[in-house]
Amino acid sequence: MQGRIIIRPAMIGLEQLLPKSANFVKLDLSFIFSITRNMGLPGHRRTSSHKRRRASHFALKAATIAKDKKSGLYHLSHRAAPGAKEYRGHAIHVKGAEKKLEKLLKKTRSAEAAEKKK
Repeated sequence: MQGRIIIRPAMIGLEQLLPKSANFVKLDLSFIFSITRNMGLPGHRRTSSHKRRRASHFALKAATIAKDKKSGLYHLSHRAAPGAKEYRGHAIHVKGAEKKLEKLLKKTRSAEAAEKKK
């Protein structure tokens, strides 16, 4: 049945303490003891030398910068240069590039028209 608490002294190790003829409610506490027995705890104190050895890999490394052969722009290695149309012989498709270009042209034309009116 659900909702019923059962005590089993054999699970806890109390069977030696209780008389055999004792009337008591049975409670299963094995789940509590299984949790506490299996929890991971630090076995030893982490020394300062171990902390320093572990932290030796935390240092930032200098970025490797490459120069694009066609445009001459600098970029991170294994990444396409900004504004590049191809990378390692493969064409690059930038989503919405045409719309961005049209928007930029429209903005510059409206700025030029505003200057002429002045």
